[in-house]
This record gives sequence, structure tokens and C-alpha cells, in this order.
Amino acid sequence: MNSFNSRCQLLVLLALFTLTACQNDIEIDFSGPTGQWQTVGGNLKGIQFSNISQINTTNIEKLQPAWEYKFPHYQGADADSILTQFQLQAIITNNTVYGCSATSDVVALDPTTGEQRWFYQNPTVNNEVPGFPIKCRGVAYWQEAQTDSAEQSCNKKIFVPTSEPALVAIDADTGQLCDDFGNKGKVKLGENIGGDIHSGYGPTSAPTVANDLVIVGSRINDNIDLNIASGVVRAYDARNGELRWAWNPVHPDKQPASIDAKGNKIYTSGTVNSWAPMSADIEHGLLFVPTGNPSPDLYGGDPQRDDFYGSSVVALELKTGKVRWHFQTVHHDIWDYDVPSIPALFQHPDIGSGKLALAQPTKNGNIFLLDRLTGEPLYAVEERPVPQGGVPGEILSKTQPFPTHPQNLHPLELRPWGFTPWDKNQCKKIMEQYRWDGPFTPPSLQGSLLYPGNSGGMNWGSASIDPKRGILLINQSHFAWVVKLIKREDMENYDAGEFNLLNSLFPMKGSDYGAIRFPLTSPLGAPCSQTPWGSITAVDLISGKVLWSKPLGSTRDLAPIPLGLNLGTPNFGGVISTAGGVAFATGTLDKTLRGFDIESGDLLWEHRIDGLSWAPPMTYRLQNSDLQYIVFSIAGSRENNSHDKLVAFTLKQ
Repeated sequence: MNSFNSRCQLLVLLALFTLTACQNDIEIDFSGPTGQWQTVGGNLKGIQFSNISQINTTNIEKLQPAWEYKFPHYQGADADSILTQFQLQAIITNNTVYGCSATSDVVALDPTTGEQRWFYQNPTVNNEVPGFPIKCRGVAYWQEAQTDSAEQSCNKKIFVPTSEPALVAIDADTGQLCDDFGNKGKVKLGENIGGDIHSGYGPTSAPTVANDLVIVGSRINDNIDLNIASGVVRAYDARNGELRWAWNPVHPDKQPASIDAKGNKIYTSGTVNSWAPMSADIEHGLLFVPTGNPSPDLYGGDPQRDDFYGSSVVALELKTGKVRWHFQTVHHDIWDYDVPSIPALFQHPDIGSGKLALAQPTKNGNIFLLDRLTGEPLYAVEERPVPQGGVPGEILSKTQPFPTHPQNLHPLELRPWGFTPWDKNQCKKIMEQYRWDGPFTPPSLQGSLLYPGNSGGMNWGSASIDPKRGILLINQSHFAWVVKLIKREDMENYDAGEFNLLNSLFPMKGSDYGAIRFPLTSPLGAPCSQTPWGSITAVDLISGKVLWSKPLGSTRDLAPIPLGLNLGTPNFGGVISTAGGVAFATGTLDKTLRGFDIESGDLLWEHRIDGLSWAPPMTYRLQNSDLQYIVFSIAGSRENNSHDKLVAFTLKQ
């Protein structure tokens, strides 16, 4: 009797186990498309979309970690004082995952295991500007056409920008420097640059490789000096590093460069620069360059300031570097509303009459849809009056451009907010101290509110465009700042304490004014602006209407007690989307990765991580027998001995 009961119980347990196993089993489709992520942005179009559909809305909840790779800590003599930000979007090409550390070390990884194939350690790290973090947002790949030289070394190159500043070429198969490129594998980018290059000059975004050219822009730290380094964009021969052309972004009527006593061409100081990634249209021979604003940034009355190409998207001829057209998104930009994102190239029969299109996100929440061949708007852009009355000497544009399709995606109103009536009232009193007349309120001696702030709105994470659905997805921050101009003679009376990214005293040398900028926060340390403080938005580009918009991020890792209020957080990552109908979003301050349904906005997947993910992810599936992987970058911390790392997720049977 007891033996019979035991056998029955065993059979029941086996049946339950089998049923549970069947319920948890995943049927994975291996018949769908494959694809790589060959450049930052996915490809030269920069739309951050993949046609891979193996991971989709029905199975995304089954995603599991597959592998991770930890970057070694920087070991330089200044390791304890150097400030870095890990903001890598890795690429995969040549059957290899490539990426860079914040200090421009480069790694090559096996795409299915994460095993290191080679590691290049960057020997020269420039930490000349305390308070400004060093970063490397990505690398670029080039391969020689199939010729007799195809078997030679360095016929495949990885290009990495460094803080030296330099452009370095590495053999993509071995990790060794390419001696035939520049000077033993390196082109120094500080040579022939007009102005001061010792204030944070250098590239941070991945170079753009097109038509055997490797093209680089540069970051130039804002609000430092009127005579800051030139923002020249240069194209080098991908084989040997020879300079092929240079675009010095000055007014067409001005001399593009000067000649020094040795006959060297010196590029104009203080011009606009291009620090964000670029895109390219190979078929039509065009390079699309997003630009920032010229020095000294927050004040525009200096006679030598050249705004002609400021805060614009500029189309250059790939072959020559000559300007084909440019479209200015902000006139006379004194708010740091520069163009931070990849110009995204797409085409849809029901968008802009089916023309070859370009979508350009901006920090102030505008997305301009342009004809990529001419720069003409695909839909009406209105020049609307904006506030006047800046500081003495200022020159303000009377109007600013606003797209009508889609409408501005960032709130145009600024209201006080608080967890309680008390701190909301405190925020109201704080805000009343400063000038606020809308998003184009000019900086003032009194102090003006800047909303969106200098970090956006939208930022370098860029937009994701599903070209078949005609849906654009983008993340934004909604976080107000205070900016106050200071007369030159009063600058010595100001002390902002230790320089950091949140409380900054800007010298703006050579200008009539300096400036101070800090976040608008309550006595409790929370933002004073209304929630959400961060969002993810989907736009139907066919109708121009918002499909859905959701807060992005919670207060879980921000509050003294772990309350996960869904208020959104300022965010600096990005969004990618796939043919599986899924959008993956990063960048929040609550150490969480997320996956959304593209069409409905439903949250389909969340995964807690042990750091912050400051860059858009990427995805790949190499062949029909393979799984699809999603790879995220996660920033570590030297203080708790956690490493910057890449983490891959996949479906496991």
C-alpha cells in the first residue's frame, strides 16, 4: 500500500515537473533575418534600428544574461583623480564585438561567449581639464576592398578617438597598431588647431568611416575661452592617415584658415564644433554633420563670434568636404541648445511625399524632418517670436524655428513641483527669483531659468526610427537649470567651490561676461520642475502625432529610502528598436534596463543592474543557427571596485 502510494506520488511529481518545464520552455524562431551592428547608430544611416525579430513582444520577458566582459580599471599615475564616464555603444562586424573603455583602451570579443580575443591599451590619457570626464563613446571599422592586398596586415582597421587628442588605427584582427597609418598608427589631432587646445579639446564620439575616409569632429569644453580651439571637421585616408579634406565651419565670406610662418594651415579658433556622431549617404555622396554653438557660448555679443553654422545640421560632400546645404535649428544659440544627435536617414512612402528624409533631434525637444538632398523641411517650420531683452551688448534673434510635424516634444511650460506642499512652495519661491519667459529666455544678470537645460531634452543617445512602421522613439530629460551671467569685473568675487558638472563657474575668458550654472532643486534636493523628469516618447512620423509617452525611470535608487516612484529621471542613454516590435531603453538613474512595445508603449521587460547604463545598447544575430543578442554597457565605480562592463542578453532554450 505504502509502495503503491509512493509510486503514485512520484508519477504526479514527474508530471508536474514536465508540465512546468513545458510551460517555461521557449520556442525560438531561427528562420528570421540576421544582422550586425556595424557602426555607432547601427549603420551609416544612424537610425538605431535592427531588422532582427527573434526577440519580440511575445518572448522578451524570457531574456537572460548570456555573457559579460569587464574592462580593467585605469592604472595611470592619476588614477585616483581622473574622472571618466563609460558611455560605450559597442559595434559588431568582422564576426567580432569591438568597443573602447572610457580611456580609449580597445577590446575585441567573441560575440557568443564574450571571451577576449585581443586588448589594446591606450598609452596616452590626457587629463588636463579637471572636472570634465574622459570618455570614448565608440569605435569605427574599415576594411580594404578585395584586392591583391587583402591578405596584408591592417587591411581591416579599428579607429578609436583618444583624449591625447589623436585618432588611432589598430589592426582589427590582431590588436596591433597599424604602422602604415599616420605616424606609427596615430594621427595627432591637436596640430594646426587655432586657439587653446588645452581646455578639453578632442574627439569623444566614434569616427565616421565612409568611402575609404575616416572622419572626425571634436568635443570642445563650453564656456571656457573666446579663443577656444577650432571646431574643424577633418577627413583622413583610411589606409594611410593622410588628410584628404578639412571643413572649417566659418561664414562663407570669411577666410577658412590662416597660414603660419612655416606655411602650415591654421584653422579658425572659436568656431562651432561637431561632437556628436555623424551619418552618411554613400549613394549620394553626402556626410551629415550636427554642430554645436560657438564660443563663448552663453553670451553672443562678441564681434568675432561666428554663428553662421551654429546649432545646425550640415550636409558636406563626402569627396571634397564642401558644404552642400545647412539647416539651422537654433538661431544665435546662447542656451547650449546644440545639435547632439546623429542625423537619422530614412525613407517612407507616406512621410514627406516619400522623399529621402533626415530626422534631426535637438536638445530643446524639436525634431526637424528635412529633405536630405536639399535641406528643405518636409513639413512647415514656423519662425515664432521669442523673448528679448538680454544683457547689455547681447544680440538676440527675434524668432526661433519650431517644427509643426511633429510638434515640439518637450514641455514649453515650467511649473513648480514638490513631494509635499511645503517643498512645492519652496520651489515656487526659488523660481520667482529668476527670469522665466519660456524655453528661449536669454541668460541674465538676475539669473534665468533654462528649461530644457543644457543637457536636454534630447541628447547624444539619438533617435530610433522603425522605417517600416514610420515610428520614431526617443528619450528625453526634463530638468531645469539656472544660468546667471556675471560682469567681467565681478568674476573674481564669485567662488562656485570645487568645479563639477552640476555647479559650474565658467570663466568665458575674452568675453564681457562670465557665468555660473547650477540645477534648479528644492531644499530636499529633488528637481523643482514638474514631473516626469525623464521620458520615452513614440511619434508616428506619418501623422506627426505622439503615439505614446511614458515616464522613463523611477526614484528607487535616488531617494534615502528605496521608494520606486515612477516619476522619470534625467537620463543620458538612448533607445534602439527592432523588427520584433521591441524598443530597448537605457540611461535612467535607477539602475534598470527596460524593453517596451513599440506600438503600445507597454513595459514588457525590466532588468536590474549593478551600475548605470549611459549609452544606447546594440543588437546582432550573425547567422540562421544563432541566437539574437542585446548588448548593454554598464558603468562601474572604482570606489566599490566594480568595473565598467559589457553585458549581453539572449533567449535561452
